[in-house]
Amino acid sequence: MLKAMFRYSAFPCLLWLLLCGQAQAQQLLLSDTIWSSSKAALLELKASKQGLLLPRILDTTLAPLNTSPDGMVIYYTPLKSLMVRRNGYWSRVADSLSTAGPVFYNGAGMISKRIKIWADSVSNTPAGLPQVDISSAGFSKILSVNVTARGGTDVTSAPSAAVLGYTLSRLYLILMESKTTPIVLLNTAEGLELHNNAAAAATKIFVTVIGY
Repeated sequence: MLKAMFRYSAFPCLLWLLLCGQAQAQQLLLSDTIWSSSKAALLELKASKQGLLLPRILDTTLAPLNTSPDGMVIYYTPLKSLMVRRNGYWSRVADSLSTAGPVFYNGAGMISKRIKIWADSVSNTPAGLPQVDISSAGFSKILSVNVTARGGTDVTSAPSAAVLGYTLSRLYLILMESKTTPIVLLNTAEGLELHNNAAAAATKIFVTVIGY
């Protein structure tokens, strides 16, 4: 008798607590221990051994999933991936194991390391040979270097850029331009000279380095 009284009296109490909770605060905290809730979260989960299990969906074309609002998240079993609703369509959430991105190769085959691309434009030097500091990229191996330059007012002063040498942190470049009056030595036209005069300081060098 006492057990029955407790059973039927507990239900109204539980209902009253739920109604009071809805009236006072529209928040829900599920936790495996005592935690303070975040005021910015409507639903908050805190656990050290459990996670959130999303619904397993086999067909997203079925109603009402086909008209779901943007922002809904499901687990799509055919792709074994999370799906999020964006602009009226289901799209796959990218992850670190996804192979949908570009795949890089070199002479030894496919590159499994994360590829880095360092790109910038630097000013030429009015004296000596230009150098470019690429230490911010933290390369352990450089795969390719592309260098171009822009400067001059006509074809005779348009510079040509090349790489003299490089380390993992610095590029050593050289800029050449056509001579106004080529010099002929032994029937060979010597028509190039260093592009490092005072006016050449305004030349921009565009550098792209790919590596990992």
